[in-house]
Amino acid sequence: MGSTQIQETSREALKEVRNLKIEGRRLQVYEAIKKMGSCSNSMIAAELRLSINKITGRVNELRNYFKVVGYDKKDICPITKRMVLFWKVVKDFDTWDKRGVKDE
Repeated sequence: MGSTQIQETSREALKEVRNLKIEGRRLQVYEAIKKMGSCSNSMIAAELRLSINKITGRVNELRNYFKVVGYDKKDICPITKRMVLFWKVVKDFDTWDKRGVKDE
């Protein structure tokens, strides 16, 4: 596969981002962050019983494309015992229409 080709799953993910829909694994991660408040990627992975590589990408999408999760603080993670970034929900879905951006 050439470097300019995109896998079908990546195309679907990009389409969801463009449509600003948060569902599936992204929604699970969002809801875990909302439930736990301030939390690290490792804490989210432990809460959802998923590997860290399934968490970090979704957190980045929620931060960079959807703007619903943001930086909270830098602190020692209780799981890894390392200094890491902690995340928090900065925009609540309750203000969104059908899990998408509300018309303004």
